[in-house]
Amino acid sequence: IIKVVQKATLNKLNVLSFNGFEQYSDVYQEIVITKVLSDLHNLTCDAHGYEYQTHCFPKIYSTKIVHGEIPNYFLIRKYDENEMKAKPVERFEELHGVPREHLAILMKYCGDSLWQLFKHRYRITSSGATVGLTPCQLLGICYQVTLALAVAECVYQFEHRDLHVCNVLVKKTKKETITFVIRSVSYNVKSFGVKVCLIDATFSRICLGDKVYFTDLTNRLKATASTPNPDAQEEAYKLMYNKVVDKWRDWFPETNIYWCKYFYNEVYNSEAFRSADPNHTTRKGLQNLIDTISDHRTLRDFVETMFRKSTTNSGGGGGGNASTTSVQKHSH
Repeated sequence: IIKVVQKATLNKLNVLSFNGFEQYSDVYQEIVITKVLSDLHNLTCDAHGYEYQTHCFPKIYSTKIVHGEIPNYFLIRKYDENEMKAKPVERFEELHGVPREHLAILMKYCGDSLWQLFKHRYRITSSGATVGLTPCQLLGICYQVTLALAVAECVYQFEHRDLHVCNVLVKKTKKETITFVIRSVSYNVKSFGVKVCLIDATFSRICLGDKVYFTDLTNRLKATASTPNPDAQEEAYKLMYNKVVDKWRDWFPETNIYWCKYFYNEVYNSEAFRSADPNHTTRKGLQNLIDTISDHRTLRDFVETMFRKSTTNSGGGGGGNASTTSVQKHSH
């Protein structure tokens, strides 16, 4: 559920705080992008006849504009608390006569954020959630994130532009492998019981024919770009801002590289990896992803190189981990 406000209302009531609200124009971009990514659950062909597919974006059923107040039974979980609490009342909602509208997106359940799994040290197993994610699960998550982005990047020149750990959801799955199709080639990743879903297209950019959907992030990221001692997430924003400058409509596939490297490092520095055996092949595999991804401009090039190495190396010393990934030709 996204709280929305008209630009005219925002301008008239500029003395108020509108934290947590989005303008209709920005929300429209997000709806279009989210719906297009949802359609990648089906085999999709590009202009050259190549096929693409991923199941790692939300499957959207419908979107609705809801007028008035949101019922109290819509609850959110505070990240720093254990209890479920209702959303606090915003000052905007206290004003009589101000339109109250929300965008409601109905989607298939995608799981819990990786941030929550890190914080609470959950492990997703066939019997439910216990303590801790395994190194194999985390490495598999990194491969799933990379391949899902690569699919969307190839077919739609997609850039996520905000891939922090709260925007990567994880849930348990009974499928042994997760399959991705890029340029009519199937890439299979062992699931180790978990499946990824990438959410939040608020900052994203996508190209549909001659139409580009994007959000101008110049003003939003200007302060972050000048932060003297940025944390890891701020550094990703800073790299992206310095690369794009004010050309947010244009395609800069390097931003996906920046965010993937940030994500790999977050996983690598998580407790599950810090406590893993340094000689464990999964640890070496993730270190290799961190060390090599910046050598590439696009994720397609990175994926093709990574899997080409994984098919010529018997262990995890190449671009991929033979126990985690495999590649096979897809019938076209």
